[in-house]
Amino acid sequence: MHQYHGFTCGIDDLLLLDTAEHARNRILTDTYSAGREVAKDFIGAADESDLSQEELIERLSRKLRQPGEAETLDTKMMGKLNNYASDVIKHSLPWGQSKRFPSNNFSMVQLCLRAPRRAQDFVLIIAIVVECFDVND
Repeated sequence: MHQYHGFTCGIDDLLLLDTAEHARNRILTDTYSAGREVAKDFIGAADESDLSQEELIERLSRKLRQPGEAETLDTKMMGKLNNYASDVIKHSLPWGQSKRFPSNNFSMVQLCLRAPRRAQDFVLIIAIVVECFDVND
């Protein structure tokens, strides 16, 4: 059926219940300190508790000018933050959505996609990105 009919997603398909929204906000707040921790470790300042944000940015900027260092930081950051992304998804999809399946077309798109694996991965990535942004503001 999905081969002949499209799905339209509205903003109301992306809204979360208050409990899911609070959990998502808590998780995303935790990512800031986790990201700072990775950045400090990356520049060799893991033990410097009084490192200012400006100093961290300056030292990161210098290190990232070196060849291959951006990829190294990206790998470390992704390794640290993957669990947070999984937690956001766990609290948001599908049980945290304010509009329930099957009325929720965003859930319908995820469920009904019967395509090659790469297309399924693409839809999951879209779901992750959408759920990590705050559409309630």
